Amino acid sequence: MNALAVGVFVITVAYTVIGSALVLLVLLHRKIPVRIMRAGMPFYLYGVCNRSTPATGRFLRALALSTDVSLLLAIPSCIWFAATMK
Repeated sequence: MNALAVGVFVITVAYTVIGSALVLLVLLHRKIPVRIMRAGMPFYLYGVCNRSTPATGRFLRALALSTDVSLLLAIPSCIWFAATMK
């Protein structure tokens, strides 16, 4: 059970970090103004994707939202991992 908890935690955190970095790089490449210090805050990059002019594509908005959902799933998986440690 501990290996499953570790796996879920690692996958959710890795997806959140890599996906957010990818969204940030695409936004910077398109020269959309982004505050780098806020880029790690939940739902910030998704909000930038929604408010940007010209509009970003549906895929980028979906990727930004999915990284935020993954971050929300990382919290209970961390608690599950900590609870199964002995």
